[in-house]
Amino acid sequence: MDKFLKRSSSSSDASASGCGKTKFRKYDQSYIQFGFTELANKPQCVVCSEVLSAESMKPSKMKRHLQTKHFALKDKPVEFFQRKLLSLRSQQVNITDLVNVNKNALKASYEVALKIAKKGNPIQLLRN
Repeated sequence: MDKFLKRSSSSSDASASGCGKTKFRKYDQSYIQFGFTELANKPQCVVCSEVLSAESMKPSKMKRHLQTKHFALKDKPVEFFQRKLLSLRSQQVNITDLVNVNKNALKASYEVALKIAKKGNPIQLLRN
């Protein structure tokens, strides 16, 4: 059986079991050849960082994205996309480092805001 076929039960099997849920394809390491990695069970393009819907975890849809949005990159080797993936991962780590707020600074900010709220006027706080 082809590993790219949708791994779900047929509609008659789903209705017979009462489940009714469709199982979506899981990420496969070979999808990097289309320039995609996985982010929260959804395909993410390593070139433009666009996250497609979970239903787009099909090689044909990932290949179409590559051919339409990144036409110049469609013939690049797998190693190119692996380097892009490493770059994307390092960007994500850097962004999370920047987003983390110092807890002490946040606590001080809340305490100042509380004092301003109690005084009712920030000018009065400066005078005291």
